[in-house]
Amino acid sequence: MRRFESRAVGRRATGHAQRRHEWRNVAELYGLEALMPKDRRVPQMPNATPTWVVNELLTLTVTEPTIGCRQYADRLTDTATRWAIIMIVLGVPNGTVSARFVQHVISRYRRLGVTMRCVLSGNGPEYIARTFTDALAAKELTHQRIPPRSPNYNAVCERFQGSALQECWRPAFHRRRFTSIRQLQAEIDSWLVHYNNRRRNHGDLMRGRTPRVVLDSHRDARSSVVRSAHRRGRAPAGE
Repeated sequence: MRRFESRAVGRRATGHAQRRHEWRNVAELYGLEALMPKDRRVPQMPNATPTWVVNELLTLTVTEPTIGCRQYADRLTDTATRWAIIMIVLGVPNGTVSARFVQHVISRYRRLGVTMRCVLSGNGPEYIARTFTDALAAKELTHQRIPPRSPNYNAVCERFQGSALQECWRPAFHRRRFTSIRQLQAEIDSWLVHYNNRRRNHGDLMRGRTPRVVLDSHRDARSSVVRSAHRRGRAPAGE
C-alpha cells in the first residue's frame, strides 16, 4: 500500500510541476492577468446584430426619436386570388380613412382590369362607422361583416398579416430605422411586388400558385365567358 501511495503522490507532484511550468510560460507571454479565471463569453450568433450597431441604435433612439408606434396599416386580401394591398396610415384608422382605403383599392383593381363588388370586414369601429357604410353604398358595394368573436371567418387576412410580419416588417426593422410614413409605405410596397407576383402560396386553394397566376386565370376565364355570351347575342351574367 505504501508503494502505491508513494507512486500516486509522485504522479500528483509531477503533474503540479508540469502545470506550474505551463502557467509560468503563459504568464511570461501574456502577463499575470492571463491566469485569472474568466467568465464564459456570450456566443455571437451568425445572424445577430453586431454590438456596435446596437450601441448606435440605442444612441439614436435618445438623440433622434423615430415616428413612434402609432402607425396602422389598412390591408386588403382577396379571398379568391390572395392578391394583397396595404396602405399605411398615421394614427388610429376611422371610417373616413377606411373609406379612402376602399377608393384606393378600387383604383388599384381598375388598373388590373378587375371590378370590385363586395367587401368583407370585421366589426371594428372603423367598419361600422356611418362614413364607411355610406361610402360603400355610394359605390354600390355589398358590405358583409364577419360574426362577432369569429376571426376564423377572416382567416385569409389574419394569415396574411402573419406573413407580412415575418417576411417584411421584422427583417426590415432589423436592418434599418424608419423616420417617415413614406419609408414604411415604400418598404411594404416593395415586398408586395414579391408577394403578389413571385411568392408561391402552398395553401389548399392556391396549391403552389402565386396571386398573379390565379388573378390572370380568373380574368382569362371571365373574358372567355364574355366572348361566348356575345357570340350568342346576349350579355353575360353580372353585366
